[in-house]
Amino acid sequence: MPGHEALYRKYRSSTFAEVIGQDQIVRTLTNAIANKRIAHAYLFTGPKGTGKTSVARLLAQAACCQGQQQPCGDCPPCLLSAGSNPDIIEIDAASNRSIDAVRDLRDKVAQVPTYSQRKVYIIDEVHMLTTEAFNALLKTLEEPPAHVTFILATTEAHKVPDTIVSRTQRFVFKPFPTKLLAELLTDVAAKEGWKLEPAAADRLSRAAQGGARDGLSLLDQVGAVADTKEISDQLVQELLGHISQDQLSQLAASIASRDTAKTLSLCAELATSGVSATQTIASLITLWRRLVWLRGTNESAPPSLQPIIDSRDLSGHVEILEQLLALHQSHWPGSGTRDHFSKIDHSAQLNPIRTSQTC
Repeated sequence: MPGHEALYRKYRSSTFAEVIGQDQIVRTLTNAIANKRIAHAYLFTGPKGTGKTSVARLLAQAACCQGQQQPCGDCPPCLLSAGSNPDIIEIDAASNRSIDAVRDLRDKVAQVPTYSQRKVYIIDEVHMLTTEAFNALLKTLEEPPAHVTFILATTEAHKVPDTIVSRTQRFVFKPFPTKLLAELLTDVAAKEGWKLEPAAADRLSRAAQGGARDGLSLLDQVGAVADTKEISDQLVQELLGHISQDQLSQLAASIASRDTAKTLSLCAELATSGVSATQTIASLITLWRRLVWLRGTNESAPPSLQPIIDSRDLSGHVEILEQLLALHQSHWPGSGTRDHFSKIDHSAQLNPIRTSQTC
């Protein structure tokens, strides 16, 4: 009996038409394929789960295709199942980061393709290569054989030497917007026979922090524990250990009103219920960004938020937001992770507000 196939693998894009959220990149690459202008080296950068490897494999398939319309789906390279084409070589730089590994690669690139018209090397997490390995790779990128294409992928582009970057065409993959990711999760859930509540889809997409792979993995996890075919927001909230909207509103009100005793009591309740401090702080930051916006623009606010907004002036809300951001940063070492939310330059985003208050 075949085992369960993870949703992120089951629903991986098999054509460029199925790729979502990266329209400009898809348009550029498909035009290059149609005009037979596939470059000798590409650099795909961006957060995890945004489609770098999927698009790299699609580009590799098109580059190896022998048909007129690439990929044609009928020629020998196209008919080979995923991972079985000897002319598409995937290398994990995290485990093949030495100069010897790159020298071995450099010796093999001169070999002509077996089935295809091109040979494609996909090097994932390329930033993990050592300095010596980068230097060895540089020589190959400077003078590559005509039949070879390199696709380098990384989540940390700043660690890739400029000498490497300058010899590639660089594409930046953006995190998926919350709404688009929620639509994807809802569509996948329907295909799996689940009814995903809109609020649950929104919560899952926000928890995924712009990564489709993480979102689908979370949906997979939720679907495994759902007693029925309906996936409610409450179930997702309990599984992820998220703070409820009611709890968040109460905590925000106590902070805004300077009620220390109530704030400590609510935090203790959240900890007892399994909600992590990092998750609570992140939820408060998201809420207070919205409060600062509503206070600064005088836009109409939901009735539940109006008392909190009125409790402080704009500078007061900005001060709370800055304190929450500092508190969130202090949790990086303890949590052992640095997510996409943590990498946002919140301070730079607050500078225009500070400037407007001093003018």
